[in-house]
Amino acid sequence: MKYRELNAPSMTFYSLAGCPHCTNALPSFKEAVAHSSINSSIVDNTTPHGQKQIRDAGITSFPTIVGTKKNQNYLYRGDRSSESFVDFANYLK
Repeated sequence: MKYRELNAPSMTFYSLAGCPHCTNALPSFKEAVAHSSINSSIVDNTTPHGQKQIRDAGITSFPTIVGTKKNQNYLYRGDRSSESFVDFANYLK
């Protein structure tokens, strides 16, 4: 991965396995990422690595969506529709 790609705007979806809110929001998040062509990742608590990432990020409620732009983190606070996720992605670009 190139340095520029590491610093590109991105969105991370933190989820908890079995959480109905996460299960309902994830398809909209995936759709938004496909439409906006932003770097993204999905982190869940089903692996030790995912659990560590959640702990290190200080995530306490699920789902939590965090956007990164120019090494600054932004907590998403909108509704969980794909349109709102796309708007957030566009803001990060």
